Amino acid sequence: MRIKYFSAIQILLTFLLLLLGGLVHNTESSLACPDWPLCYGQVFPKMEGGILIEHSHRLLATLVGIFSIFIVFFTHRDRKISKENSHANTVAWSALGTVILQGLLGGITVIYKLPTVVSTSHLALSMIFFCLIIYFYHYWTWKVLKEEPIVLTDETKEHWKASFKQLWFVGGLLVYLQIVLGAFMRHSGAGVACGLGMKNSLMCFDNETWSHHLWPVSLPAEVHMTHRWMALLLTLVSISLMVISFKRLSKIDLKDESKKFLGLWSGLFFAAIVFQATLGILTVGMNLAVAPTTLHLGGGALCLAISWKMFLNLWTIERDTFKGDLVNTLSDYVSLAKPRLAGLVMTTVLIGMLLAPGELTFFLSIKSMFFVFLVVGGACALNCYMEKDVDALMERTKDRPLPTGRLSTKAVLIFGGTISLVGFTGLFLTVNWLTAVLAIVAWVFYLALYTPIKTRSDSALYFGAIPGAIPPLLGWTTVTGRMDTLAWILFGFLFLWQLPHFLAISIYYLQDYSAANIKIIPQRKGGRKTSIDIFVYTLGLLALSLTPHYYGYTGTTYAIVVFVLGAAFLGHSGMGVFKAENDVAFKTWARQYFWGSVFYLPLVLGAILFLK
Repeated sequence: MRIKYFSAIQILLTFLLLLLGGLVHNTESSLACPDWPLCYGQVFPKMEGGILIEHSHRLLATLVGIFSIFIVFFTHRDRKISKENSHANTVAWSALGTVILQGLLGGITVIYKLPTVVSTSHLALSMIFFCLIIYFYHYWTWKVLKEEPIVLTDETKEHWKASFKQLWFVGGLLVYLQIVLGAFMRHSGAGVACGLGMKNSLMCFDNETWSHHLWPVSLPAEVHMTHRWMALLLTLVSISLMVISFKRLSKIDLKDESKKFLGLWSGLFFAAIVFQATLGILTVGMNLAVAPTTLHLGGGALCLAISWKMFLNLWTIERDTFKGDLVNTLSDYVSLAKPRLAGLVMTTVLIGMLLAPGELTFFLSIKSMFFVFLVVGGACALNCYMEKDVDALMERTKDRPLPTGRLSTKAVLIFGGTISLVGFTGLFLTVNWLTAVLAIVAWVFYLALYTPIKTRSDSALYFGAIPGAIPPLLGWTTVTGRMDTLAWILFGFLFLWQLPHFLAISIYYLQDYSAANIKIIPQRKGGRKTSIDIFVYTLGLLALSLTPHYYGYTGTTYAIVVFVLGAAFLGHSGMGVFKAENDVAFKTWARQYFWGSVFYLPLVLGAILFLK
């Protein structure tokens, strides 16, 4: 019950934080406190004017972070929750990690004087955090799942399709992209590119041609009108989703209460989109006045929340009725690209961009990340093609599209090869040749070396660490077009970090890997000697994390911070050496080390960003 109330309060606080963040920008209070995390060196400065707005945003963000810690604590402590839903701990920790990263991005925004890419990313990540909290709240409060399980009859099951929930997911994704585009438009100054006042609220007044257009000539005006056309598209999508939902629900044998519940959410989405579009018109018509502009951001968050909640409603009913997720061709192709892995890669690419010297433009970063995403997705799909027999032997991969026969090997081969080629070509033509070459190197190492070797030798660990360490280099070369000393340090740190990170996983999933005949070091050395390797690699990470300071990229504060982090991480790694190899506590330690490494990496990279 405590988690229910904490997560409900967390949703409210996060929504208020989003509104307050919009108020900070719309009142031009973003740099009222020129330092971070303090304000003029004080925890509680004189709260007036812009300082009141800006520092209140920081204090509320701190409170949201504290509530995230509480949620992790209560989730971890309540064993019943962990048994009922294996996602609970993962979502709680993900939310905490997201809010920490969000705080770091907020600091970067201030320290680097409001760079457009960072400011836009700051809002984009806040919406992801908002969705995580809603996800968490949903599973502990929805009575349809907890008290009245839904079981469809055989006659009505055929009317429930996987595309039902997928359409709502796509709708939510479009809303999210619209929010990100709107954030970029405002932070880049394109919010005034089509003129202000009611006469410019629908048609765009292009300053280059001095006339109104539905599609202007200048680039800032094009960005602005793209946002408006997306609003029209979302209005049509909301109408379609509402109609489709009512038609589908009328054919499915659900209780009237459940139908009203689902119908209400689909109707709310349409109403929220219309309300949001109206606020958009008023924002321009009232010359970017603070009230409609701030409410416009809040309206976007509500649209996202409603579409996400509707998706969760449908997903929960589907899993409860069919004892798992339904799949179709679209979801199978998406799963081939392993979007979660690709998302992690995109994060390290972005970090490389932020660390690199030079000017980073929004469109360059978007193009680079999009084409890198295609390369990663293509490599993952081809990896599934090459490992279809191995996947069939492992418990956690046996339900993939190829082992189950849902997709043909030819289709997967064409899909993976095509999106890889598009990614390479896009990087070469629109970014630069060095980034394209590095992407090809990572692709080749992953598919031509790591994938075939891992069923023959545990040395595949080292080959696999090379493509895993290249993504931040892709971000670096996107900005600079060259390799520098700090770029090589990043590569070395990511390479070394992956070794103990994967060794910890291999200890925990030893039986699964053995069943699939994948060669891992614990099979040859045993758990005790592997834990010694983990300790040695962690010691190397501590030493390597200090090299940016040695080469003058960072100050003394950085050296102190990463030394303390590295020492604490090293101390935990040493605990595994003293545990019995076959003890449950040994696997628990390995899992804890794995999660520790997940948090250690962004903290060190964040320290490099902040403490230059």
